[in-house]
Amino acid sequence: MRYIIKIIQRYDLILIQEIRDKSQTVMYKVLKQLEEAKTPYRKHISKRLGRTTSKEQYAFLYRIGSGINLEDSFTFDDGSEANKNDTFQREPFVARFSFKNLPFKYINFIAIHVEPNTAVSELQHLMDVYEETLKRWKSKDVIILGDLNADCSYVPKSKWSSIPLRSDHYYWPIGDSEDTTITKTNCAYDRFVIAGNKLIDLAKTGQVSVFKFDEFYGLNYTMARSISDHYPIELDLPIKENNEFSSSSKSTVPFKFLANRFFPIISAHWMQCNIWILFSLSKHIL
Repeated sequence: MRYIIKIIQRYDLILIQEIRDKSQTVMYKVLKQLEEAKTPYRKHISKRLGRTTSKEQYAFLYRIGSGINLEDSFTFDDGSEANKNDTFQREPFVARFSFKNLPFKYINFIAIHVEPNTAVSELQHLMDVYEETLKRWKSKDVIILGDLNADCSYVPKSKWSSIPLRSDHYYWPIGDSEDTTITKTNCAYDRFVIAGNKLIDLAKTGQVSVFKFDEFYGLNYTMARSISDHYPIELDLPIKENNEFSSSSKSTVPFKFLANRFFPIISAHWMQCNIWILFSLSKHIL
């Protein structure tokens, strides 16, 4: 848990996936440790989701005092699980946040943990979630994020043309050649899909990277694997300061940017307290 807390403290906005804690107490423990470390966060958590007996939750954490606030959220209605005509193994959880220091006020986040064996179908139907988000909030600035299982045998290259979100209208900053896993597999499972011309332009002026936390913290494979089997991915969004946009060019040390200069977002698989969780975080620069 110590390294998970250390990683969270780097960020302002966090999405946690694959929470399988039946007692629904683990997030309170995380928040308590963060508060004790004088880095308090608020949380917004979904109900337990999934068509099988193995239910999961999504949770957003956002740093108090960061200028980020939750405005609204919903769970996508993908059909009846009882009648077995639902689309997703785990329904997407969608949240709308306001940002004090971005050139536009809102970003809508679509959190999804894609089922590996039906990854192509679920990625195809993510367009329905995107369109429902546009209809509900009238905003095109959207980031789809999470473990999309969008590579290797789950989504072979021959299937990309059948996925509507894989077009020039959307920005996939994590390329197919990236490796977001700690294990011997070389797959870009964890992704961001960005929509909205203004948000895409802003994201392209920022930075994207795979955060190899084992190298950053000097951990051996056994220790790193006990924390996570996936590397986090990061997307830095420059913020507006004094009517000018900041960039990372003023810092040459990876992950050590100037205070209040970026809002990066991160995504990763984590295992702690016998549950699997996926982080997607917006970075608070220390």
